[in-house]
Amino acid sequence: MIYLIFSREGYDSIQSALLEQKASLWLNPELLQPDEIADLATHGIDVQLLSTSVKPGDEKAMLAALDYVEQRGIDPDIMVEFL
Repeated sequence: MIYLIFSREGYDSIQSALLEQKASLWLNPELLQPDEIADLATHGIDVQLLSTSVKPGDEKAMLAALDYVEQRGIDPDIMVEFL
């Protein structure tokens, strides 16, 4: 499973499932602090940063981000935060 997350609220809502599933996480570059990313890595979570920041609710940008992740991700199952 891959989680594609754009906001802190979205991240907070999936954090426990993310850790439980050992899923991959794609997110906006400024969303988490470096120490938070390092902590996820110690729990076996593959964290990837999107190349550009996506504004939550911008459907066109969110679809472009999904396409980007689909092309680069290794899992076909992607959960997209949709506000």
